[in-house]
This record gives sequence, structure tokens and C-alpha cells, in this order.
Amino acid sequence: MCSLLELFPDLYAQAAEDGMSVAEAGVWTSGNGWEWRLDRVLQNTSSSSTASSSQSQLLDFLDRTALSVGSDDVFRWKLNKEEVFSVSSCYYRFFSKLSGPPILPSVVKDAYFICKIDAPSKTLLFGWRLIHDRLATKDHLFMKGILDITEIN
Repeated sequence: MCSLLELFPDLYAQAAEDGMSVAEAGVWTSGNGWEWRLDRVLQNTSSSSTASSSQSQLLDFLDRTALSVGSDDVFRWKLNKEEVFSVSSCYYRFFSKLSGPPILPSVVKDAYFICKIDAPSKTLLFGWRLIHDRLATKDHLFMKGILDITEIN
């Protein structure tokens, strides 16, 4: 899904100021409806009833989103029935995209132990790299082609 900036770049170029809120772009009408007022937001808009093609397309796009008085403006996480973000729902969503060999239980235990240590972050990072065999030793640097054979000794 594209952002509004990607869909309507010419209208963003006409925006009166960066960071305007939705409240500045319209008004509540009688009957609890929301009416978009792009003339408040855009510079160089004509007062005629004929709107530009981009403005018409934007209004058509925005009209598909219903705003109502008294409802909270909240994000909804569509990946679970409670519509609230959870790490597990995110994990299951991206599980198929995760790659790599399975983590051994002993490594998980060691990583948990490291997280519980009260030490500076660079010390914890060193421990994590040690457990996962990710230290930049001369052997590893040689295997990656960063060092040549004469620099190992």
C-alpha cells in the first residue's frame, strides 16, 4: 500500500505547511459528518467549484474513510481478532519470512543468561557475539577474505 505522499506528490508540494493535522483539513458538519476542506491545507487552490483532478481523486480516496464524532483515533492491528498488537501475532505473520537454522536450546539458555547480567551494553554484545560465533577473530577475517595469510601471524 502506498502512502498519500506517493499517491499525490503534486498535492504535497502545494501543502501550506508540513505536519498539519487532520483537524486542520476539514470541519464537522451537522449530522456528525466530516467535510474535507482542502483549501485550508493547500496553497494556490482556486475558489471555483471545479477542483483539480488530483484534488478530486484525493477526495474520492478520503471519502472511503469514515470519520465519526466521539470515536477514538487509534491504530488497529488487523493480524489478530482483538485488533491489538502483540509480539506473537507479528511473529506468526512474519514466520515464513524468517530464515536461518533453528536455534539450539543451549544457545537460547546462554542468551537468556546474558540478558539478565547487569553489565555495560558493549560487554553484553561481546557475550552475544561469543555465543553465536560472531567474533571478528583473525580466522574469521581470513575466511571472509578481509585478511590474507601473511597478516594472520
